[in-house]
Amino acid sequence: MKKYLNIVLVFCAVAILGTGCKKNIDDFTPKTPTVLGKLIQHDLSGQVIDENHEPVADAEVHYGTGMTKTDENGIFIIRDAQVNDDHAYVTVDKSGFFQGSRLFVAKEGKTAYTTIQLLTKNLAGSFDASTGSAVSFEGVQLDFPQNAIVDESGNNYNGSVSVYANYIDPESDDFLIQMPADLRAFSATNQEVVLESYGMMAVELEGSNGEKLQVKEGEKVSFEMPVPQSILASAPSTIPLWHLDEVTGFWQEEGSASLEGNMYKGTVGHFSFWNCDAPFPLVYVEGSVVDLDGNPVTNVYVQVETTDGLARSGGVLDTDGTFGGKMPKDKELKFTLRVRGGCYAVVFEETVGPFSTDVTLPPFVIDPSTVPNIVTVNITGRIVDCNGNVAPNSYVRVGKNNSNYFFQTVESDGTFDFTFSLCDINQTFDVNAFNADTRKVSLTQVALVAGTIDLGDIVTCDNDDEYMIYELDGTEYFIPGASTYISSDPPFTFVYADLDSLININFSFENNGMTGTFDIDGNGTTRALFVNFVAGVDVSNMEVILTSFGTMSGDYIEGTFGGTFIDTDNVTHTLTGSFRKQQ
Repeated sequence: MKKYLNIVLVFCAVAILGTGCKKNIDDFTPKTPTVLGKLIQHDLSGQVIDENHEPVADAEVHYGTGMTKTDENGIFIIRDAQVNDDHAYVTVDKSGFFQGSRLFVAKEGKTAYTTIQLLTKNLAGSFDASTGSAVSFEGVQLDFPQNAIVDESGNNYNGSVSVYANYIDPESDDFLIQMPADLRAFSATNQEVVLESYGMMAVELEGSNGEKLQVKEGEKVSFEMPVPQSILASAPSTIPLWHLDEVTGFWQEEGSASLEGNMYKGTVGHFSFWNCDAPFPLVYVEGSVVDLDGNPVTNVYVQVETTDGLARSGGVLDTDGTFGGKMPKDKELKFTLRVRGGCYAVVFEETVGPFSTDVTLPPFVIDPSTVPNIVTVNITGRIVDCNGNVAPNSYVRVGKNNSNYFFQTVESDGTFDFTFSLCDINQTFDVNAFNADTRKVSLTQVALVAGTIDLGDIVTCDNDDEYMIYELDGTEYFIPGASTYISSDPPFTFVYADLDSLININFSFENNGMTGTFDIDGNGTTRALFVNFVAGVDVSNMEVILTSFGTMSGDYIEGTFGGTFIDTDNVTHTLTGSFRKQQ
């Protein structure tokens, strides 16, 4: 059983959702403070995804005084935004989606990271405003009275009303990246609390011309909202109702709902995000994660749950391996750290508390040797633009087989230096650099899994549409597409690139016209590996990862390769690379 409780984590604002519907016509006067904490300069980066976990490009992101748009990977970077440290609020807007948002505690001098999943504005139904009607979606039912709808100016509206809605299941795996803000709230007595959700909904009303509509002042819309079976036994018979104040990002108590069977029933007088939640007092808990040498570890996913069944995952560590947030007071807290590199393997668990006051925990120490198939890697480098100038608003993407494991933003001088853990990914992983200012990318860097990797300068410039790039024993070579050749003679594919007498490479692999991972074939001189005229005799530790194998004219064949090989003098060499060629 898991019931989600807010934990405001500095290291991540893991994702959220809000609504663009304004409440300028209702009679509610917020009690929530509009400013908490002190003004600081703060950096925030993150990724915006949809319900299929696909990146959302060109979404507009606002964070304090900063604003930007997401790139093709859904990534955004905002630097030096002026925010309130105890009230850092980010919103994301994209046509066709409810507004995303996150409220969290920011630490000056640190870069926070967030994942925000936007929910689609699904058309739940429509009705005539003069007659009213019931509208149902995902187990939720809304009953609209007749003549109860007005436009944004408060004028009576008599046409067709479209209801856009989404139910947010507190037991869903994606709840933590769907919910709006962070479930910090202010009660009816103006006390700051943390909420435990038993169900949430987002609703917007639109007129026949797309205009925003609302419920008329004094009118009420009845609702029924299901409680998941797994938490039904602990659901209170009467529970406070909370709506999201979209200006501040805090939830505000307004009314209550009663449990009848497996449904909470109540009424609301306006639409926003509404939440059936039980409130709890809170304390601030912070800590850090380090490796065996005491170095900060980043890109670890942190989950926090109370030992009595209340749960609330946090997200990704801050860029210096720290975390902090507001958590349930007087409750034992179980921390679970997981690898982000594909398998989410548990690398650390510890139960602490309970705490009645704010606390700083001793560092959590990760020892990868205690977890099978986990590799810890330190990777460094610098991102520059086409002219060799540093690119401070950039990030690197670490992945494998076209899968994105995670993103890491760079420092103001364009450098990156971070330690992370990966599940066993054989021999290599891919690194790409993206320049947020110029919207240009680098060629793929292929790195061998090792304790320490220095990638040097990574140039973010327009990609050669066709290319061969490889690194032999630490030296990088680039051969343009005009000098790269790929041919298929099923079941084999042959790759050949020749820049001059000193820079050249050829190899083959048996793929039968399919994509996937294949061994480089070293059986016989016609299908051996040659690079810069060094012949590979033993290539049993070399593999090709073919990500595209087009068969029609104009299609692309592309992939990466890497590993170690032994030459005719029994010398071992390290080789990684990538290629792309049009048929």
